[in-house]
Amino acid sequence: MKIFIFLISILSIIIITPVFANAEVYIPENEYVG
Repeated sequence: MKIFIFLISILSIIIITPVFANAEVYIPENEYVG
């Protein structure tokens, strides 16, 4: 059962990481500066 949870956590990281990476690319740097 722990292996099942471990696999889900890895898959979620693999799927979520590219989403955040793409989001950072599309966000203009001007918004961070204000």
